[in-house]
Amino acid sequence: MKLARAELVSLVLRSARGAGLPLGWAEDLSRAARHFGQDALAEYAKALEDKDCFETLFTILDRSALGEPAVPETALFKALRDDKDKVLPPTDRPDISDDILRALERHAAATYVPETEASRANDAGAGADQV
Repeated sequence: MKLARAELVSLVLRSARGAGLPLGWAEDLSRAARHFGQDALAEYAKALEDKDCFETLFTILDRSALGEPAVPETALFKALRDDKDKVLPPTDRPDISDDILRALERHAAATYVPETEASRANDAGAGADQV
């Protein structure tokens, strides 16, 4: 499935927050999502299952900005690094596999407000008369 670039950026932000990543990291990832190809998306979806890899990734990214050699040359790391350096134009919309899309949407769903009678009474959602 292909998403518009803005949809992909939004989905990456929501899935990062849903996975419990700090807001700054989630924003960096969502900005870099403009450069994500299929490989970077697959790495990102896998990394959401183990938040510790993001700490390592951002530490290495910060160190590389200070001139230290960057070790991981993964697609996700390159997209983050190149976005910070403003080197690459946005990529064409990647074709996102159903598995990756489901993984991102599952994490994004953790940011949604639970449906309750109280929330519906306060006009949350479409409401029965608006469907």
